[in-house]
Amino acid sequence: MSNFSVVLFLSFAVFCIYADHAVKVEKAEIETVDKDYLTIAVKVRQEGDKSLIDVDSDLLQDLNDDVFMQIHIEKKTNGAFSTLYKSEVINRCHFTDNRDKYPIEKALTDDFNKYGNLLQNCPIKKGHYYLKGFQFEPRDIIAEKIMSGEFCVHFLMMKEVNTQMKTLFSIKWYATV
Repeated sequence: MSNFSVVLFLSFAVFCIYADHAVKVEKAEIETVDKDYLTIAVKVRQEGDKSLIDVDSDLLQDLNDDVFMQIHIEKKTNGAFSTLYKSEVINRCHFTDNRDKYPIEKALTDDFNKYGNLLQNCPIKKGHYYLKGFQFEPRDIIAEKIMSGEFCVHFLMMKEVNTQMKTLFSIKWYATV
């Protein structure tokens, strides 16, 4: 899977993996895209009571092991979002080779494979990556940890350049559980 696409949908998937309720994705906001590295289009569509996600991305150059991801999960309370979870900054290639250390991310990427060509090994090769009609598949993994409500999942994909982190893309998913 394009590591970019994985990161994009990890955000949405975090909602899904914990929820025992219907998840309705309201919108996705792409905040940052480094056009030297990729192009990306994201579409959220509603079919009946299901939220379906489509992603098309073109990775414009190969990426080595200097790509990192991070996820922030927030819940709306009293009209404002507050942080529920903030992941460590995870080396994407380390994740690919050590998936069992990251059970939430592993379960999500396994689900993504059913809907596209997202999962790849490192280095990440340039090319077209997609996800078509991805939808939440309910499971009972720590379902009691998430209550119903409005959530925002912020996903960042970064590249280390001269010891500094450069954002390749940043996306926020807004959903109701």
